[in-house]
Amino acid sequence: MTFFLPFFLLIAGMTLFPAVFSAIAGQAQIRFDLFWTLFQDGAFRISAQVSALYAFIATLSVFFCGTTLAYLLIRLRRFWRKAVALLLFVIWALPSFVSLPIFRALLLNTIENPIASEIQAFCSILVGRFWVDLPVVALIALALFEELPPSYEESMRLEGAGTVDRFFSLFFQIAQKSLVGYLCVSFLDLMRDVNVPMMITEGRPLSYAGFTPYGIAGATTTLGFFLKNNLLDFAATDSWTFLWSQNALVTVTLLAGFWFLNRMFKRPEKTFGIWLGLEIVWSFSLGSLLFLPAFFFRDWHRRGHLRACAIIALGASLILRQLSPSTVILCFYLLFRLFPFQRAFDRLLFFFNVALAVLWIAMSGGALGFLVWLSFSRYRYLPPFPGIADAFKGLSWNNYVYLFDSGFLVNLKNSLWLGLGSGLLGVLVFSMAAYAALKNSRYHTFAKGLIGLTLVMAGMNTFVPLVLTLDALGGLNRFLPIVLAILNQSAPIAFMTAYAAFRQTDPTYAELGQIDGASRWQLFWKIVFPLAFPTVAVLFLYIFIRGWSSFIAPLLLISSPEKYPVSLRLYDWAGNPGLHHTRWGLFAAGALLTVTMMAVCSIPLPALWRKRWSSG
Repeated sequence: MTFFLPFFLLIAGMTLFPAVFSAIAGQAQIRFDLFWTLFQDGAFRISAQVSALYAFIATLSVFFCGTTLAYLLIRLRRFWRKAVALLLFVIWALPSFVSLPIFRALLLNTIENPIASEIQAFCSILVGRFWVDLPVVALIALALFEELPPSYEESMRLEGAGTVDRFFSLFFQIAQKSLVGYLCVSFLDLMRDVNVPMMITEGRPLSYAGFTPYGIAGATTTLGFFLKNNLLDFAATDSWTFLWSQNALVTVTLLAGFWFLNRMFKRPEKTFGIWLGLEIVWSFSLGSLLFLPAFFFRDWHRRGHLRACAIIALGASLILRQLSPSTVILCFYLLFRLFPFQRAFDRLLFFFNVALAVLWIAMSGGALGFLVWLSFSRYRYLPPFPGIADAFKGLSWNNYVYLFDSGFLVNLKNSLWLGLGSGLLGVLVFSMAAYAALKNSRYHTFAKGLIGLTLVMAGMNTFVPLVLTLDALGGLNRFLPIVLAILNQSAPIAFMTAYAAFRQTDPTYAELGQIDGASRWQLFWKIVFPLAFPTVAVLFLYIFIRGWSSFIAPLLLISSPEKYPVSLRLYDWAGNPGLHHTRWGLFAAGALLTVTMMAVCSIPLPALWRKRWSSG
């Protein structure tokens, strides 16, 4: 129990306690009429529909394009494969407060006004999320494909299967089975995403139907950004009931989405009744209701009727402008599963993903080059792309000199404290919990329940009651709550990584230690923990990077400039799209210095710890 207690206190203290305390301290009342009013509110419905479409399209596009890019990489020569893999790793390692402003800079140099229309703004945040999320899916898929025996693909090639057929019949199926869990978690994270809409469009353009007494929403307002905006108005005690109820409604929505997504993956043909209820309660749009018989005919395997219903419903939805997120998701599903010319559709989809992958590589190379050039330029505001002849004119070190004169080292020190504090405390808490779960199956079952709770609640729906609680207790402007929030968000991957590492250790050494009379603490610290040192090093590195690059937690919990980490300092220079006086040169110089410091602090650690483990 002693080993598992810190993990339990962390999850309960960062998810359940703030919700209960904020409700009691703010005298929040459970009013079902308020829940129903908030559910019918136009701002909430718009943000929920935007979140569903944004999460679904982004997750699907990243998965298809990432697996296609990984398939292309294993067919390239070793040098080019390593070069593209290095580019993927660099873009993945960039913190969001660096990558998203750079993407916005590229966007502003390409499109004069990204928020000129709702569709254009929505596509802008989709492309931004696609650019940020594709590397991790491509790297995971590449690792899966490299472990596949070459004889499998060779046998399919001898049977006459082409490149596209081998991809969809073999490689795509492997990636789909292995990445289902990641896709579910990614879908939930995108539903409550804050970084992309805040740093690219600020939730704009706003919709007329989104102006309500309970919030403001627009074409790019996700549920997380919606909660973040409403959190700014909680000074009066009367608003605590409203904030608590709205936060609970968003949490229930995420729970329902997570459950429905799991059911869709397991038994998609059995979700007709759920879909019917969702459409009736949610939108009751004529086009969506016409689309519902498609799932009914799916159960009866009448593909001809299914396609007819899909075409009629989609046409009616577009004509009546009543296209709900559920209809769009179902349309994509039917298009992929039941297209009349499946082989032609597979080829079209494959080459479309190849084009997207090539575009991603070109955009990533251009973004990194533009960032380096911008850090040495003398421009204060966003300059246009330089020509080859003008790229090396007027470069100087002035931006880096000003960084040290403006106290940027203090921001680096604050980020270093957050990273080291999160890494060391996280290794201690998650390693002890994983060891307790390994020794007692009841703790393992309980830990999985806590992780499921964290997956749903570790977002803005956790930060809303947390900010209210810390404000009442006087805990704002302190590093410890930020560290605990980072650990709470890192808990699922960190615990599962530590548990897998301890499970793979040889139990013979622990048994010999027990025979010699070693206590549980001695077994853990002197035998089990050293045996898992390589994985513990990776675990520390993962939590350290999350602590160093944290943005939302410091943004909500810190208001004193002297305690700003680098994320908030860079956000003040160019991260906020609403700034009228941006300083892009300083931002680029600070971003490069931040990434360099993070690499210097983190890259040598695994090698050093592996050396110590092998020698000891």
